[in-house]
Amino acid sequence: MRTRVYLASLALAIFLIATSAVSAQAATALYPDLKTLPPRDLRFDTTDVDPGESTAIHNVLRFSNTVWNAGKGPLELRGQIDPATKSGAAIQRVYSDTGGFTDFSASNNFYWHAAHQHYHYDDGRLEDDQLRHGRGVHQVPAEPALSADPHG
Repeated sequence: MRTRVYLASLALAIFLIATSAVSAQAATALYPDLKTLPPRDLRFDTTDVDPGESTAIHNVLRFSNTVWNAGKGPLELRGQIDPATKSGAAIQRVYSDTGGFTDFSASNNFYWHAAHQHYHYDDGRLEDDQLRHGRGVHQVPAEPALSADPHG
């Protein structure tokens, strides 16, 4: 009988040690990883590109494209908007596999575009070199990876 109690106690101790070692592992960040297909439906247009109240008509090239997230975590940008200026810092939230998260500066701002009646993310584009993802923050050509605004 003592042997069974000893073995059961030993098995329980080993189980508790093993499960505590697993839970003590560091959290792993679940980064987004945006992928895009080549643009399609290319067309020329003229539009007001001034974010202010004045008019600045320019020739633009409009297009459609598909962007998807192939990463393990969502792409989540949050704004800290100042009600007086209607602009503010963009923050990227990166979640971990333990349910926590870390906020990073996204290096750009959100601002209110009065003519479009919604917020833009600096220059109306989201560039891959401003995001954190599993490959780290890296530099890419200055072409937009994602149009954050279909009107801009």
